[in-house]
Amino acid sequence: MMHTDKAILITLLALLVCLPESRAQQKPVFNQFELLDNSDVPVRPTYYSDNFFTLMPGEEKAISIRVEDKRTNGPLRLMHKGWNTDEKTIAIK
Repeated sequence: MMHTDKAILITLLALLVCLPESRAQQKPVFNQFELLDNSDVPVRPTYYSDNFFTLMPGEEKAISIRVEDKRTNGPLRLMHKGWNTDEKTIAIK
């Protein structure tokens, strides 16, 4: 566990990774999230409450991502990829 009083905590719903309606019966398999800086370099160290998981169709999952704020100079982006999903990246404000 990271001990700092200057940590940011990002919480999201894995609903962001749901497949398009045309593929809704397919399970999103081996979901992975990665926090990136503005140069697409992974922010390290980063602690995820869960990563590399499978969702059943329609299932939601809350993921917490913890990183020291000194590692977050500039804008951040959250990348998601999975075995049978398209890679997506969203900006985090």
